[in-house]
Amino acid sequence: MCDWIVNGANDLGIDSIQIDILKKNILPKELMIHPLLVNLDFSKYIIEKTLRSNDLPINFIKEAIFDIKITEDRRIICSGYTVGDNGRTYKSKDYIDQSYEHFIAINPPISQKIILSLKNSFGRFRFFLWRRFNIGQLRYTKKIDS
Repeated sequence: MCDWIVNGANDLGIDSIQIDILKKNILPKELMIHPLLVNLDFSKYIIEKTLRSNDLPINFIKEAIFDIKITEDRRIICSGYTVGDNGRTYKSKDYIDQSYEHFIAINPPISQKIILSLKNSFGRFRFFLWRRFNIGQLRYTKKIDS
């Protein structure tokens, strides 16, 4: 998710992003791209799982926000906070992550989409061959009596 945020922000020329997890909203709106929205579903699941493990009702959290700053050296500094049902604001410690991949996140050219599709297809084909010839022929060694 870090790579998508950093590359998307660099494409737009911005250095701060705000993500509302529960409402599935990303500001600026241009960053509402599929890879980030898919991760928001998983983040909502993590919140619900944490609430259940702490014996709190699922609807205890009324607002969950990530404020993300992007630095010049391709790092994100994410500070998150939630607002509970009781009106209290719970702030998390800052999370820092480094982005390593460089790609065009907003409106990638068709050639990049084709190359990605070919890489995925080749990976699936390699997995098929590996599974067909390695897993189907499980080997074992005899126990040597001493």
